[in-house]
Amino acid sequence: MITIKKLLIPAVLMLVTVSCSPRVNQNATISHYSENALALHEKLVEKVEACANAPSEYLFVMDGYLVDPQEVAKLKELKPSDLIAVEVLSLQAAKAIYGDKAKEHTVLINTRNMNSR
Repeated sequence: MITIKKLLIPAVLMLVTVSCSPRVNQNATISHYSENALALHEKLVEKVEACANAPSEYLFVMDGYLVDPQEVAKLKELKPSDLIAVEVLSLQAAKAIYGDKAKEHTVLINTRNMNSR
């Protein structure tokens, strides 16, 4: 199933992300999905830990909202099953979208709870 989500950004630009959710086969095991979720969580934890060493180089955006720098450590508490995508934008793309707020490492996080905000 393909899901299209819009991130909240300035009215001049709109970033649309496309993510593919694995189709659940009744006869298949759930382990493939779990491995993907764990890999996304590991990637997120890696970025959060790297941010602790160089906080001025990171910007985290979760479900279209900027994450307060004091709240970044709490991102490690997200459940792997809630993660849909964790992507790092290039500096050029981040500047085009977030302007002066863009950082060298802009991390976009999409969760299953995206529509509940």
